[in-house]
Amino acid sequence: MMAVNFTHASNSTIQTSVATLFSRTELPIAKIAEGAGVSEATARFIIKTMYTREQRKERMSRVYANSKAGELNPMHGKYAQAHPNFKGVVSDGNGYQMVLKPDWYTGRKGSKHVFLHSVIMCQALGLTEVPKGFVIHHIDGDKTNNDIDNLALLTVSGHGKIHALERATTIQ
Repeated sequence: MMAVNFTHASNSTIQTSVATLFSRTELPIAKIAEGAGVSEATARFIIKTMYTREQRKERMSRVYANSKAGELNPMHGKYAQAHPNFKGVVSDGNGYQMVLKPDWYTGRKGSKHVFLHSVIMCQALGLTEVPKGFVIHHIDGDKTNNDIDNLALLTVSGHGKIHALERATTIQ
């Protein structure tokens, strides 16, 4: 590594050139030094004397963020199964399983995820969403058992009656 040339470092024209390249571009220090016609060590010295540590860190952060923006981001365009953090089936917190909403599914407008049992029932019946006034019932009571043979499409009132009967027979 070359030493700092203090003659260059104290030259106001060179200082202005380094400062302009540092503040107005996202060039790495080596390119700033090359553009100002000084060694990298001299450019670093000038920058260190003209800018606070916070200013240098802020620039470094901004340059790094911009280097990963848009199509430069290694995660750009990676979603669903292509994304390394893709989970597939996730829980809704109440025991039901959810999946990313398929393109054909028209229910749950504005939602990114839909109930897996709704998707399975709609696929089996050729529907694009659960009809208004209907719900999907898990026959065996296991919210994670989404086998079509364990699902029933019921009216909201019919579903309520089934659960009322279940509660009446379990409280004795």
